[in-house]
Amino acid sequence: MKIVVVLFTLFSFGVCAEEAAFAPKEVSGAKTVTAVEAKSLIDKNDEVVVIDSRSRNQRIIGYIYESINLPDEDTTVNSLAQAVAVKQTPVIFYCSGVNGGFRSARAARIAVDAGYNKVFWFKGGFQAWKENHYPIQVN
Repeated sequence: MKIVVVLFTLFSFGVCAEEAAFAPKEVSGAKTVTAVEAKSLIDKNDEVVVIDSRSRNQRIIGYIYESINLPDEDTTVNSLAQAVAVKQTPVIFYCSGVNGGFRSARAARIAVDAGYNKVFWFKGGFQAWKENHYPIQVN
């Protein structure tokens, strides 16, 4: 049993390190925002849609209140259109943040390529949100 846990842990860190190596510094066409900026956007604009690009099982530890879970691997032009029908709607993408924002960057890139023109990439993600002691929802 210990060997399985060790192997799983090593594999998990390897994946995170690999993802962090591929996480971009910016997403062309999207505005990179901090936790403070993301919170301000959410508080000041009722139309903002917040998309959690993490896997469904990662939401067990919590998520930004009223965010929509759309994992990056499920993000397509069609799934975005179902979540955000109007392309002028401000959309904030976030993930865990521990891997450099790899997942949310990929989802934000898809949104930009699909023609969404108010795309925000919250690179620090859920980790930065919690570090700022902002409210989270846990089910």
